Amino acid sequence: MSSVLSPVVIPTSSHTLSVVPVRSRQHLRQFVRFPYQLYASYPAWVAPLERDRHTLLHKRRNPFFQHATAQLWLALHGSSPVGTIAAYVDHLAPAEQRGCFGCFECVDDLAVARALLDTAAAWVQAHGAPSLRGPFNFAADNDCGVLLDAYDQPPTLMTTYNPPYYPALLTQAGFVKETDWYAYTIDPQLLGMTHTNALPPRLARAVALARQRSRATLRPINVGQFQQEFARAQAIYNQAWAANEGFVPMTDAEVAELAYRLRPFIAADLIYFAEDAGRPVGMSIALPDLHQVLHPLRGRLLPFGWWRVLRWQQHVDTLRFFAMGVLPAYRRQGIEALFYAETLQAALRHGYRRAELSLVVESNMSMRHSAEAFGAQIAKTYRVYSRSFVHRS
Repeated sequence: MSSVLSPVVIPTSSHTLSVVPVRSRQHLRQFVRFPYQLYASYPAWVAPLERDRHTLLHKRRNPFFQHATAQLWLALHGSSPVGTIAAYVDHLAPAEQRGCFGCFECVDDLAVARALLDTAAAWVQAHGAPSLRGPFNFAADNDCGVLLDAYDQPPTLMTTYNPPYYPALLTQAGFVKETDWYAYTIDPQLLGMTHTNALPPRLARAVALARQRSRATLRPINVGQFQQEFARAQAIYNQAWAANEGFVPMTDAEVAELAYRLRPFIAADLIYFAEDAGRPVGMSIALPDLHQVLHPLRGRLLPFGWWRVLRWQQHVDTLRFFAMGVLPAYRRQGIEALFYAETLQAALRHGYRRAELSLVVESNMSMRHSAEAFGAQIAKTYRVYSRSFVHRS
């Protein structure tokens, strides 16, 4: 295993390109700061808070590492950072899908991209993984995939952004499409919704059918039982998403950490449970797009960041449907339409003008059809890539 962690040195025309494992504080600092250098000329990029990025990478603070083994690398041209990557093996994932990469950031240079990806591939292969998949960034709720379009639009909360050249680098480095994920945009006003009028005709019909087909009723989250409610959402999520390719169930520790981070921004009438005779059978979580507030901070809260967040949160005009799931036995009953109707009406009361439903895997035709049926449109596509180490004759 030690040879896998040895620096990879590649001679180039003017400097030496090396890929070194992150072991020192200096290298970790360079790893964390590199995206801020790379995206300096990309106005749509939303810088993550530096403290959040340190927490994401911290093996004791991020509960993801309770079930995963990981390694970080830094690509250096001479002494200057030119790329980063993380490789990890998720021990809860299916055996054929447990080798992953994330935190992939790279200058527009195929040699650098290949060096990073080959290093990550060798590491996960040495840990018994049959392929390398990604990008995924360490947390069940975190951004995944490579953005394929809409590079002029800032990403919404907890979704990703990257330069337009990433898809070509991955393809030229031997990676192929594994699956696409979609972000749908919903404009309530274009659908004919206002603060006072009825639902748009297509959504109203879907709601009427749902009430005929299903015994389920909706209720908002009980914020007085916040942790217990998120535990209920976890149970639904883990069952509803279990059939999705590569799905890894959220652990109790991950849910507790996520609930802690989201609690300050929760609005009770934007999170709903569907219940049948008191039994939770579905859930929908929508969140304000705080990226609109974080965008001008460039990753730093101090000295006035928290003041800006609190003051400008009321001016956020976009909502993100962050998670939605219905137990398998209750699908095809139109429960999703009930979630959309209640949440969009609440969104208008809060002053939101737009909503995004993301991320929806391309194979989830039930969710896609329910969204498209009332006018939601695909606005962005995110691609997960893979490279197999198994050669079939």
